[in-house]
Amino acid sequence: MTNKFYRFMIGIMILIISLSPTFASAQQKQDESKDADFYTKRGISYYQKGEYDQAILDFDKALQINPMNAEAYNNRGSVYGEKGRYDQAISDFCKALEISPMYAEAYYNRGVTYNRRGQSDQAILDFEKALEINPRLAEAYYSRGLVYDGKGQYDQAISDYNKAIEINPRFVNPYNEIAWILATAKASHYRDGKKALELSLKACELSEWKTPNYLDTLAAAYARVGDFDNAVRWQKKVLESPEFSNDKAAQQRLNLYRSHKAWPPD
Repeated sequence: MTNKFYRFMIGIMILIISLSPTFASAQQKQDESKDADFYTKRGISYYQKGEYDQAILDFDKALQINPMNAEAYNNRGSVYGEKGRYDQAISDFCKALEISPMYAEAYYNRGVTYNRRGQSDQAILDFEKALEINPRLAEAYYSRGLVYDGKGQYDQAISDYNKAIEINPRFVNPYNEIAWILATAKASHYRDGKKALELSLKACELSEWKTPNYLDTLAAAYARVGDFDNAVRWQKKVLESPEFSNDKAAQQRLNLYRSHKAWPPD
């Protein structure tokens, strides 16, 4: 697995929609035996804690009570997606859209799942539909950008990343993805080390310097502008994290930086 593919996969997110910001108070007020919303809310709570099987059971119960609950289908589909059960996820998103044809998040989630299943063109169509319904859905621009990025269509990817940032200036992922392209693109005409450094510093600031993936980009940006001391410093920090500790590509980048070479070398 290349580093770019690793970046590509972790960036995509599922949207799970909550009916209420405070599940605890709702839990006290709802009648468990009759109210589908109670099970939907509790399923969301389980999802957020990573207890996916329990979440599915609660969404199942919500749908037994109310078979026309589009939100429960969307959320159960999100859980199936996280578990890698893509056929079931897509089936649930389709059912949500059958009930609620203008459900932008369900189109978005189905697009994410299509892309995870390797159907990138179908994913783009769903992201476009989500954006027709909700032009302010920054995640859809970002995820469509990831698909273009994976195809090597960097102009379209950068355009979508910038649109996501325009909508939500605190959405950290697009800053990082643009910076990675500008620092590491094989086609040299895309490279802009100064801009890559600016954007990667922004991503690190927004994430409070806690995300190794963004620090990896920062090191690449420093190397691209010729600041190899900082490139080595941050790449060593990256390799201290569990997710990169055995990453041979990350280690190879460190070796290049120590040799005063950017990655990929010119």
